[in-house]
Amino acid sequence: GIVKKVRPQSMIIKSDVCPNRLLDGIFKVLNDEIFYSPSVDRVLREIWSKELMINDTNREILLYLSKGYRIQDMEKVVFLSLSAIKRRIAQMKELFEVSEDSSLVKAARIQGFI
Repeated sequence: GIVKKVRPQSMIIKSDVCPNRLLDGIFKVLNDEIFYSPSVDRVLREIWSKELMINDTNREILLYLSKGYRIQDMEKVVFLSLSAIKRRIAQMKELFEVSEDSSLVKAARIQGFI
């Protein structure tokens, strides 16, 4: 959508507008920071999560994690470099807002990705 094509520095939904939030957004843009209102941020997270989790390789990595595979052993079965596997796991941890592999697996199960 618009975020990928235009890459706006700021987006706010009308229902999120209030004086403090609007000022915060203006100051962030003036300081060359990105600002998205809470509703925009939530929707972008949902879109990103769906795109990230549609990827078969990411789901495969989660499946191997759930079966107890060590990350170092996944190179042989996922056919990605160790750094690529770690990067994908880090992205998924950020998405699910967890820091541990076991928490990632649990969150992915709860949301139906594995």
